[in-house]
Amino acid sequence: HPPLIYVNSKTGDISYIKSHGRIVGLIEDVRFQELEINCNKGDRFLLYTDGIHETVNSNNRMLDLEGLLEIVKEVNEPDLDKTLDKILIEVNNYKGDIPFKDDIVLMGIEII
Repeated sequence: HPPLIYVNSKTGDISYIKSHGRIVGLIEDVRFQELEINCNKGDRFLLYTDGIHETVNSNNRMLDLEGLLEIVKEVNEPDLDKTLDKILIEVNNYKGDIPFKDDIVLMGIEII
């Protein structure tokens, strides 16, 4: 699974949180890595499937993880729903007429 995107509401920093482990639900009795993060009110976590950052444009160039992070930095705003919508709009703009090759899912969690 791709790394989680963390948006720190106090500093404005947007970064990846990488973890290691297996796909949830695929194998029984799997041990998972635990990660503890001190969160602030307004911090966000964005979860997504690899179909988003593996989106390809008409030049056969993949958006990749850094491209997705740049989109999040550009469109991040106070309303989480609008931010998620704008991310998907930008990913769609990136791909143009090229169809998605994989499923895409984007979810946001905001600390209230």
